[in-house]
Formats: sequence, C-alpha cells, structure tokens
Amino acid sequence: MVSPDIGFYTNVIIACEKCERWRQALSLFHDMGETRLELDTFIYDVGIRAWASGGQWQQSLLLLDRMRASDVKLELTSYTAGIHACDETKQWQHALLLLSGMAEARLEGITISEYGVGMRALVTAKQWRQAVSLLSSLGDAKLELNAVSYSMGINACAKAEEWQQALMLFHSMIEAMVESDTTCYLAGITACQQEYGLWQQAVWLLRQMVDEQLDASLLCYTAALKACEGSAEWVQALSLLRGMRSTKVHPNIFSYNSAISACGQGAQWEWALALLTELRNTVLAPDVIATALEWWRARMAASGSRHCRCLAH
Repeated sequence: MVSPDIGFYTNVIIACEKCERWRQALSLFHDMGETRLELDTFIYDVGIRAWASGGQWQQSLLLLDRMRASDVKLELTSYTAGIHACDETKQWQHALLLLSGMAEARLEGITISEYGVGMRALVTAKQWRQAVSLLSSLGDAKLELNAVSYSMGINACAKAEEWQQALMLFHSMIEAMVESDTTCYLAGITACQQEYGLWQQAVWLLRQMVDEQLDASLLCYTAALKACEGSAEWVQALSLLRGMRSTKVHPNIFSYNSAISACGQGAQWEWALALLTELRNTVLAPDVIATALEWWRARMAASGSRHCRCLAH
C-alpha cells in the first residue's frame, strides 16, 4: 500500500485552510507526527495559517515553538503567519513578541508590511504607547515609514483619546516628508474631536487636504464638523457645510446633526431652523429626520424659544 507523502498532506491541509477546517488540519498534523516524514517550513506555515483562520492563535504559536524544537528554520513567512494569527484574535502582546523575534533573527526581505500587521493589532487594542514605540523602532531599523504606518499610529492614539500624541505623530509625518493620504488626515481630524478648542486644527487639516489635492471625503468633513460641534463653532460649521456642497460631497444625517447642534449651542436658532428645514427636504432617512425634529422641538420648547411653533409645519 502506498503511504501518503509530504505533498499529499500539504495539499490536504491547504484545502482545510481555504475551507476554514482547522480541526481537520490539526488532525492531519497529528497524523504526520506519527510518520517519519520530514516536515519543512512550508508545511508548518500552511498549518499556522489554517489555525489562524479558525481563530486558534494558541495552536499557531505552539506550532512555531514546535518548529524551533525540531530545528526547522523559521522563515519570514513563518513569523508573518504567526503575527497574522495574533492580529486576527487581538493578541497584541504575542504579536509584539513575534515582531521582536523576527527582528532579532535578522531575516532578509523584512519590509514595513510585516510590521503593519502587528501595528494593526495595537490599533485594535488601543495600545497607543506600544504603537508609538513600534513606529520609533522602525525608524531606528532604517525601515522607511509610509502613510499607512503613520495612520495606524495616529489611529491608535486617537482611539485611546490621546489627541496630543496623535497630532504629534501627524506633524512628525509631515516633517519626515512622507506622502500622506486621506486615511492619515481622517485619523488626525478624528483626534481633534476629543478636546474642546481643537476645531481650528481640524479645519486646518481639512484645508491642507484640499491644498494637497487629496479628496476630502464625507468622513473627513463630518469629523471636522463634529470637532466644530464640540466647540460650539457654528460659523465654521456652516462654512464647512457650504464647502461640502462646493466640492460635491453630499452631507449625511451626521453632518447635519453636528452643524445643527453647533448652531443650537451658539443660540443660533434661526440657522438651526434653516438647517432642519433643509434636512427635511433631503432624501435622507425620514425616521432619523423625524427624531431630530422632535429633539429640537423639545429643546426649543424648554428654552422658551418663539421659533418652536415653526417646527410644527
């Protein structure tokens, strides 16, 4: 009887990976362990990816340990597969350990992309200190940082409400003359929502996008409007809405809500009413608009505004 060879096992485990059948992949690895087949780096990498697709990060890391114990050389692909497993299961501590091991191994061909996976795990976990430290270590390793790397670092800081660090990273990116993109600016503008008085910085970032001929998306405008809302900057909020129309970016319910709220906080009821009327004439979700109208009716009634009756029509 012909016994299965390493090629047979590899093909079947690859099939298990594609179908997310990690239990079957694990069983096949146990079967191979009982044979005298010599496992190579490729089959180990396939197994690591198969378990990662099933959220089995522990099994993926155990397989990496097994590679070390059996003197199978860990290639760049092995580390990358393990880091992906940690990223997909939010195991940022283990991702950092693997990144450290990868750097110590001095493997050829390491690029910023491998570190980007680990950075993504830190962003998800809101580990801004580790994200900033990782960016710094990349610079020390003479790896060229790109817009994706910086935007991940800025996002990690923004999600942790560390707006000072987020803006410092953004300005570091500008000083390093890294070609920025919409994602970087969105991350920076979003960070400006977290502190009263940062609306000027948010608007400046938005204008910088226009100067650099980047497409200021709906998300960027809405994030800047949210910053203006937080500082009750109704004049600038109205200006941003006009700017959206001039650039053919259509405001959504969140854009209008921020602008209306900014007008309300500035006691600009006429403008708030005008925007509500404009909103009512749009094709946005009627139930959401009705909720907004009810909220403003209640707010103006509580303040004794003479404009309250206008909303009844």
